[in-house]
Amino acid sequence: MIAVRKPSESLRAVLKAFSLLCKVMGVDAIDPKFHFNFFTALSILYLTAYHVCTLYTAFQHRDDFGFMLQVLCTIGAGMLGVVKLGTVLKYSKILGAMRTLIEHLYTEYEMQGTDFRRALYNSCNSSKKIIKAVSFSYVFLIFTILVPPFTIMAINGQRQVILLYDVPGLNITTNFGYITITTIHTINVITCAIGFFTTDIFVLLFLSQSYLFVNVFKVKVKEFNESVTFAKNRFIPATEKALEDMLKWHTLYLSYTRTCNNIFFIPVTVQVVLTTFSITLTLYVILTSYWLGAYSFLGLMAVNLYILCIMGTKVENCNDEFCFEIYNISWYNLTVAQQKTVKLMLLQSQSPNVITIASVMPLSVSSAMKITKGIYSIFMMMVQLLVE
Repeated sequence: MIAVRKPSESLRAVLKAFSLLCKVMGVDAIDPKFHFNFFTALSILYLTAYHVCTLYTAFQHRDDFGFMLQVLCTIGAGMLGVVKLGTVLKYSKILGAMRTLIEHLYTEYEMQGTDFRRALYNSCNSSKKIIKAVSFSYVFLIFTILVPPFTIMAINGQRQVILLYDVPGLNITTNFGYITITTIHTINVITCAIGFFTTDIFVLLFLSQSYLFVNVFKVKVKEFNESVTFAKNRFIPATEKALEDMLKWHTLYLSYTRTCNNIFFIPVTVQVVLTTFSITLTLYVILTSYWLGAYSFLGLMAVNLYILCIMGTKVENCNDEFCFEIYNISWYNLTVAQQKTVKLMLLQSQSPNVITIASVMPLSVSSAMKITKGIYSIFMMMVQLLVE
């Protein structure tokens, strides 16, 4: 007989794999025992070296405005890395507490029946699907950035650079300089992709737990409605307890989403702003000069923009589902006092905690489409100006 893995075990397997990746980057903030370590210092050193090399190269070519813009295309990604790393380190204790809370909820509710276990499985699988989709995107983009330069060099011997920054003290025109800088660029791309993936998963993993709260709440409402099929059951103490439990669960959900908003507000805003800037600048570079990696980098920035916006839409959908489930409660079989409790939940659900971009627009696909439309307008204006 094949043993079926418990929902909490599935969750821990996901967290363990993610934690291992975080340790490599020195940002294992979901571990309650996390502290500043050697790998954390290495990540900070890497980001510092990247910015120094990029700014050094831009300064060296300050007379060539077009090439200087090419070099600065990727600096937005570096600045984003600094903000994400700073956020993870600043809120490490809160992130560790949130992980503990999620594990506790999985352990608690998997013992309360088949329906709850199914809800937990669905929640965990939703998180897994999101992580797999994001990881596939990053692997594909690493492939498209790294493979073409080596392929071209293998076919016709023409040297292509992966990134555009130079390293002080190395001459890229020499064999040793080219091999060393290309190696550094390759490590840079892989490290950048892993870092982006890791910090994105921080946001996506915790935001995707909205599924956990919604799915469990659906089961609670279903069981509650079955228990109050007859109006006389409203006087049973268990009914009052179940209604109070649903109110506490909804309050916990609102508190959880509020915490997520407080933590991720700045990195989400910075990510959207910097990716928009990088996409616009890269489009200008594509129009005015040549950089083999421009199209792949454009794809990387687009993925960074849309990943968060898609997740924001899913959180909005969870808020709507919560509200819909509250409406599904059989309030007409309850006492007036119990109906007021349902009314309180309805009132709370009308003002959900939505993650915003600079407090201007919600984090959603519709916002991403508006930003894309704005980028397209700027792109067409640049084309028109260059044609004239």
